[in-house]
Amino acid sequence: MEKQIQKILNDLYQLDPKLRNKEWDLTKIICELIELKPQAEIDPNFENWLKQELIKKISYLSNNNKFNFMKKFFYPAFSLAVVVLAIFVFSLFNQNRHLAINLNPEVKIIPTKDMAFNLSTSQTVPEANQNSEAVGLGGGGGLAILDRGEMITKSEVYQPVNYRFIYQGEDFSIEDEQLPVLKRIKNQDAVSKLGNILSKVDLGILNFSKLINPRIQTLNIIEDRDFGYSIYLDLMNEMVSMNQNWERWQTEQTMLCQQNPDQCQETKSLTENDLPSDEVLIEIASAFLQKYQINMSSYGKPFIDNQWKTYYKRLPEGGESYLPDIISIIYPLTIDGQEVYDQEGTGYGLNISVNIRENKVIGLWGLATRNYQSSLYATEKKENILAAAEKGGFQPYFSDASGETVEIGLDTPQKGLVVITNYINGMNEEIIAPCLLFPIKEIPQGHDYWRKGIIVPLIKDLMPKYDFNYPEPMQVILDVE
Repeated sequence: MEKQIQKILNDLYQLDPKLRNKEWDLTKIICELIELKPQAEIDPNFENWLKQELIKKISYLSNNNKFNFMKKFFYPAFSLAVVVLAIFVFSLFNQNRHLAINLNPEVKIIPTKDMAFNLSTSQTVPEANQNSEAVGLGGGGGLAILDRGEMITKSEVYQPVNYRFIYQGEDFSIEDEQLPVLKRIKNQDAVSKLGNILSKVDLGILNFSKLINPRIQTLNIIEDRDFGYSIYLDLMNEMVSMNQNWERWQTEQTMLCQQNPDQCQETKSLTENDLPSDEVLIEIASAFLQKYQINMSSYGKPFIDNQWKTYYKRLPEGGESYLPDIISIIYPLTIDGQEVYDQEGTGYGLNISVNIRENKVIGLWGLATRNYQSSLYATEKKENILAAAEKGGFQPYFSDASGETVEIGLDTPQKGLVVITNYINGMNEEIIAPCLLFPIKEIPQGHDYWRKGIIVPLIKDLMPKYDFNYPEPMQVILDVE
């Protein structure tokens, strides 16, 4: 029992170290409450009773000048400490019960009736207009004048490239007449439970018990330490992200600039020799996940997001180059053994950013609950899926008759899942649907293409609708000498 009481005290001291000065009083309160109802059954009535008794005890001590310094200067933190104290006393009665907020990231799927969702995501996307007139560039040197009045040299005029996708894979078939579509659901357990706790708190400057049906939508917590993190909880959407606590994130460079502004120099550019291997980056990310005990049961094998290399290769030889300070590691979400992609064909899931100058994780996002409803929908015909793939799937390209046409082969598709944002009545819904990923077979020499494949949904109601009408390209007029 003494160890359990000390655990409670230690948690209170983390909220406010000055509470150590009142350890005897706090210990006495805890012991008295435990002795009052040693065999009590933990239920909402008992929880409310215990919290009220704690508040009464603390208020009594405060009125008798034993906690006056807290009341005057640290009352908000102390009120929160009262709530935390109550939570930990609950755990003394039943070690297997957690007064925890249920934000479990494991995938859970609940079946519902067929075609149960309002799918408004059958998006209209602009299709290549083969009849568009070429933009006149003329001959000679001089300057190009854009409609918006900017001046650029002729060498800087954008040279359009038309990508034409051609299926070169093996024959395949669509065997299922119906497939399940998933819609992410949020029970907002955290919003209601934390709101109930909040309704018992009096900050002195504001009594939350006077609020009607209080709910906590967001919560921000910081680690008050060097290289600590700021944790942002979006309780409405049941998502968590982590970033640097900038006030305590001091590198050698920033400290030098603060201490000696005159000696503060521009950060030296990185070279390829400075880049850690993929294995090292994944080790850094994995150590971070283990340290914070982040549940990774719903995520697959991590990979490095190397899209920056596509743009790096385009830089002219001998010119000024730039390597990123931050590299992302993606842990793709997997559902029933299938990987989830975004609409560009990149793995979708948990994203961790590593600063390669410091070899430290600086951010995490994409950590969320994964509760879904499942509803069956009709699949699309094979010929329509192939036609959509050859148009670019969700990401088609404008065609310009003045541009070079580059053919890119598509290989035999593999099954997966694609995440889509569904806009309903001004609200966003996350939809995950079965899809085919057509891998890029080969990119012609001298060209760079960043997507790994073309994504096409297998569900008829989610197929893109292509539109021939789109805005005219921006006019370019050259001042020819």
